[in-house]
Order: sequence, then structure tokens, then C-alpha cells
Amino acid sequence: MAALAAQGFAELLKRYKDSAREKSPGARLRACGRAFLELAADRPQLFRLMFASDLLSDTSADPALAEVASACYVALEERVRATRPNSDEQTIKAMTIAYASLAHGFALMRVGNRIRPFMRAGLSDEDLVDALLSFDIQTPSRPASAATRGRSRRPSRPGDS
Repeated sequence: MAALAAQGFAELLKRYKDSAREKSPGARLRACGRAFLELAADRPQLFRLMFASDLLSDTSADPALAEVASACYVALEERVRATRPNSDEQTIKAMTIAYASLAHGFALMRVGNRIRPFMRAGLSDEDLVDALLSFDIQTPSRPASAATRGRSRRPSRPGDS
């Protein structure tokens, strides 16, 4: 199963690389998202094996799978980074997870036939994919560190310094 999932990630990575021909960073990111969604639609069982199984839970169990899955994620992260050249590393990481989560959730809804006719309002699959890929994930605000959050919520007491 792990070897099959690794082949799926290799196919996805190839699709990501093929999408690199687009001219602008935003177009390359959208093409990457489209490649992900196309793989999910074209090969739903493979998609579930790759993303909904526990195969990646223990990355030491199959180093080849972990390597190619990581390469896919890094390719996506590079696309996100190119769209936000002035962002710091934490922002890039957060935005990549947000983008991947959005695409992953939509893919699971579509593969699982969870998008009901009343939800579509006449929208085709292509309309939905276009809407998803045109969604601009805003730069997240910087969360305060755990230490800062704890101090800011605690009222000061006499004798605290």
C-alpha cells in the first residue's frame, strides 16, 4: 500500500512540475491546486490512500513514501512562497497549510459526493474549482506567543514583577 501511495505522490509531483509552465506565481499556484484536485477526481481511491489513510502517520515506516510526500508538500510551499515574496517563514508555512487544507477539504467533499445539488445553485464542478482556486488566503495575523498570551490575560497582582 505504501508503494502505491508513493507512486501516487510521484504522479502528483509530476503534475506539480508540469504546472510550473504558467507565467505568474499566482497562476502557478492555481495550476498546482488544479493538479491536486484533478488527481483526486481522476483517481479517488488513490487520493484516499495518499491523504486519508494512516500511511503517513509513521514516516519511518516507509522512507520512500515520506520522501516523495514531502517533496510534494515542498513544491506546494514553494508556489505559495512565490506569491508572497515579502512574507516571513512562519507566514509562508501558515498560508501553505491553509491553502492545502482548503483544497484537501474540497477534494474530500467532491470525492465523497458531499456537495449536494442544493449547495451548487447551478454551479458546475469547473465553476466550483475556479472559485476555490481563486480564493485568496489572506496573510494571517501574527499570534502572540504562549508566554505573551498567558501574561496578557492574567490580571496583575500586588507583588508581581
